[in-house]
Amino acid sequence: MKTIVFVIAALLVVGGLSFGGVRVGGYSEQEAKEGLNSPKLRELVLFGLKELRSRDNSIEAQELIPIKLVSYHTQVVAGINHKITLECEINNKSKYTVELVIYERPWENVRELTSYTLQN
Repeated sequence: MKTIVFVIAALLVVGGLSFGGVRVGGYSEQEAKEGLNSPKLRELVLFGLKELRSRDNSIEAQELIPIKLVSYHTQVVAGINHKITLECEINNKSKYTVELVIYERPWENVRELTSYTLQN
């Protein structure tokens, strides 16, 4: 009996355990019909850009203006990782892709920018 349970568990792990098409432990794409007009996403984006600007003094980082939500994914950990990919521009000319990863534990009022990328 223990052998059968072990074999089933091993197959599930090796095969990439999933429930309802969502891979356990991985990021799940979130539908964001409202895009940047969603109050929650807007709050996260404004927080992420503020934190990015405090860490990166480049002209590009300081003048980024979000214009379009490209994708939004979440990952449940000991809280929630929000991976937000944005199209941003500077002075209505240069376009940049910005990815923000924001970790949040709302029940403890914890929110932090854990990583970001800025690509032209």
